[in-house]
Amino acid sequence: MNRQPEGVIPQFEQLLEELEKLLMQTVVHKKKFEFAFSQFRKFIEEYSQDPSSNTYLNEHEDIKLQINNAIMNFRDVLLQYDKHRWTLSTVDNPSNTAGTALCSIVSKLQQIVSTFTEAGSKCFDPESPQWLQYHILDLKYIQSSFKNYLELNNDNSENCLRIEKRLESIDNFINQYEKESAAIQFRVFSPIPLNYQSWRLNHKDLNKVKEIGHGVSSVVYYGYDNRTKNEVAIKELKYPILSGPSLNQFQRELTVLATARHPRVLGFVGATETAPYCIVTEWMGGGTLYNILHSPKPTNPTMLSICMYDIARGMQFLHSRHIVHRDLKSLNVLFDNKGLAHIGDFGFSRREDDKMTQSIGTPHWMAPELLATGSFYTNKVDVYAYGIVLWEILTKQYPYNLMDPQQIVAQVLANDLRPEIPENSPPRLASLIKKCWDRNPDARPSFDRIVSELQQGNTLLEGADRKVFLEYTAQFVTQISDQSYHIESQLEEQTTTNDENKFIDFVITLEKEGIPPNLVDRCWQKFLSSNSMRDEVRARCAVLFLKTSMKNQVSLFLRKLPRKSIPIESITWAVELIPTGSEDIDTNIVVTACKNGCADASSVYAVNPNHIKLSLECVAQNGVRENLKAAVADRCVQCLGSSDPSMVCTALRCLVGIGEMRRITPSAIKACLSSSDESVQNCIFVAGSALVREGISVPNEFIDSLLKEFFSKRQIVITCVIISCKDTGIASKTLDLIKNNLQSVEISVLLRIFFSSAQHIKLRPKIREIMESMNPETMENDMKQRYEDLLQRLKSD
Repeated sequence: MNRQPEGVIPQFEQLLEELEKLLMQTVVHKKKFEFAFSQFRKFIEEYSQDPSSNTYLNEHEDIKLQINNAIMNFRDVLLQYDKHRWTLSTVDNPSNTAGTALCSIVSKLQQIVSTFTEAGSKCFDPESPQWLQYHILDLKYIQSSFKNYLELNNDNSENCLRIEKRLESIDNFINQYEKESAAIQFRVFSPIPLNYQSWRLNHKDLNKVKEIGHGVSSVVYYGYDNRTKNEVAIKELKYPILSGPSLNQFQRELTVLATARHPRVLGFVGATETAPYCIVTEWMGGGTLYNILHSPKPTNPTMLSICMYDIARGMQFLHSRHIVHRDLKSLNVLFDNKGLAHIGDFGFSRREDDKMTQSIGTPHWMAPELLATGSFYTNKVDVYAYGIVLWEILTKQYPYNLMDPQQIVAQVLANDLRPEIPENSPPRLASLIKKCWDRNPDARPSFDRIVSELQQGNTLLEGADRKVFLEYTAQFVTQISDQSYHIESQLEEQTTTNDENKFIDFVITLEKEGIPPNLVDRCWQKFLSSNSMRDEVRARCAVLFLKTSMKNQVSLFLRKLPRKSIPIESITWAVELIPTGSEDIDTNIVVTACKNGCADASSVYAVNPNHIKLSLECVAQNGVRENLKAAVADRCVQCLGSSDPSMVCTALRCLVGIGEMRRITPSAIKACLSSSDESVQNCIFVAGSALVREGISVPNEFIDSLLKEFFSKRQIVITCVIISCKDTGIASKTLDLIKNNLQSVEISVLLRIFFSSAQHIKLRPKIREIMESMNPETMENDMKQRYEDLLQRLKSD
């Protein structure tokens, strides 16, 4: 190799030599480390032959520094898993931590290198399917190591319990990957969840203009989205690698921002999946509520009263989507250039359906049940925090000023301490604050009630202009009232008639406008009384309740309907709600989809392995819609990497059933052949023979394994051998195999092999030779006749 004697090559090679030494000392995740290292090495070899690239880096110290930093990040990951640290790192971190870090580093290098050499950037492949293959191998090694440890040290110690928990998470990782992937082109270890990959941003899309704030874990910049030229806020995390809590927080905030689209919730622009990790939102030029309250400038009581209302509206929306913020405070309320409030910072939020016991937030705004370690809590923790925010707006002070966090926790839990409400406060506002921060969560009002109370215009700050406030809120009250009135009038009509056409008009209205929260019960009762309507009409109405408090009942109702009674558009809409956050509801929707010709869609959206298997089995039997064939095939290919033999079998059957056998890679075929599960072997034999039938080449290992099992007399193997004889090479090997074992094979099987192989002209002499060595007198009449007919044909050639 013609290496460059000058420049940065020696520096990079020295770094790689150090990495290689560290690589030799790693104990776990070695396959992935070696794969990443091989990409680094390949780049150096490619780069060393390109003088122009060497010159470029010598002239661009910033690019050289970025590459150097990325390699050093790889070094840091290696150090976490050397012989001195691997146990702690492996037990304490999620099972996908190393893979996520490595793919992020490789992706970052790909982006950096692409700025000066396209060929060099191709050396880095963060989307290779080999990442998953190597990860599964690495996890199996860890699993074996931990199991051996537990067998020798099964003493229920804290250490053993932690290891058992991590073992469980290893299985969970595989299950999580199986249920997340619906499009094979997306990276396995991207920190951006697969369902939100459409929000991916490249760093080149962003232009950071100036820093506007910073905290312990992030720096916030004012900047532009280069694609749209819109102003944006760029929250750049300080972590060079996302893992454990930092990864969870990043994904949580991204997920909420992407799904919670509301005028009073901070607008989401996107996120980057490589370091520096960024979450990008709309620019809020008005600053935070905290800054406004503590500014020496006079505040506008009307604007702040509207702010109280808007925060409640935003929280009402979040709770309607079963999202609990968990960190509502004045610092997380931002104003746009029009002076309107937006709720932001969802790093600590979570789904309401999750079991909520972990204490997260800021003590000054945290409810007692959040402060009490291990206590269960509900979305009412947000109502408590809202009460503290109202107190901030009322007093323009910092809650529990001069008290440290430990004192706050102790005093709130032991003495039910709250900030002092000034005596001259507006009575209704003071009363609302006290209701919101009541110690009993059940006594706190919902945000529906809070919004309703504020809309009356009687719970305002001193000096607020009630007329201006009511004019502002009227637009939203009118929207809700108009919608409710329209639906309510149709409800009244429906009480006097069971006309199906009018009921369909009612359903169309609900489809267009949604079901108002205040009319859910009445709409549901009307739905329940529509027994005389056709099932497809009732089903069309029922699915609309899946986004309401009636979702449990309606999912069960849909499941119990007869097969093929639900319009495909309706059940597709229901399937797209998966995951709903409820295992039971997901199950009901998936079963309903399978009964109504929508199994292909549910196989893509399903998150539970059993739901995926059920859906794919239905697709294998009933077929797939053309527009979903590629997505279903992607799901099947992803499932081939599962550690669950039944999942692998289902995926293989589905690929054969929809005619996408060519998606089965040689490596997948080899993995199935090496399985100790006979069902997996049988399925890959069927799939492989289907490939042969389509004229697609298969690995030699497939042929050898198939013929090795020929004398096992498993009917499925015999059938696959006969089908595979369509291939000249397989037919020739099969004839050689049976030539000296004629007595071990049934005559009917021999004749089927001969007939199948006879389509290959060059094999006919070999077939004739074998047949002439047989004794037809020992055959039954029908077999003898078939034998003689074929032999006569061969002799006439």
